[in-house]
Amino acid sequence: MTSIQYSRLSLMVCAFLLAAASIPSQGALVKWALTDVTLRGLPSNNDNRTYTAVGSFLYDAQSQTVEDWGIVTKEDTNPQTFIFTPALQNASASRTPGPPDSFTFTNASGFLTLVTPPLTDAGGTQQLVGGHLFGAFDFADADVTGGSLTGTVVPEPTSTACMAFGIAALFSISWVRLRSP
Repeated sequence: MTSIQYSRLSLMVCAFLLAAASIPSQGALVKWALTDVTLRGLPSNNDNRTYTAVGSFLYDAQSQTVEDWGIVTKEDTNPQTFIFTPALQNASASRTPGPPDSFTFTNASGFLTLVTPPLTDAGGTQQLVGGHLFGAFDFADADVTGGSLTGTVVPEPTSTACMAFGIAALFSISWVRLRSP
């Protein structure tokens, strides 16, 4: 085997390994954005307040874990907000399997639960089928009355980089073959 053939073989093996490494080792992360989520205070508490919720969370359906989240609920007639993010004290996020599934986001003063059909790694749009907000200060106690989750797949950075290197290696092999006699 000549040194040129050995170089070509080495490049082809490297390109194959880079392309193989670009296949994700875990399920895809999906960013689920809250869309038009509304809540209404419980009539049993004589609470007529309405709320909206905005934000998103990253979810891996294969490992069934919430990776990151940032959700804000706001009372429509008051600047009072409840913020759910991992940066806050006593913050957590969890999933209770269903169907329907239940995602609960907590902080030191309350929780927000969103009830959904099972979420997948494919993304898409899922209507909320329920949920609840409870806040200890200003006593927020409200049920989810509408809204949906819109999921978009988040590309894995290492997979994207490995795929790019693999494609570049394959192009360089083709270029070397065209240039050699």
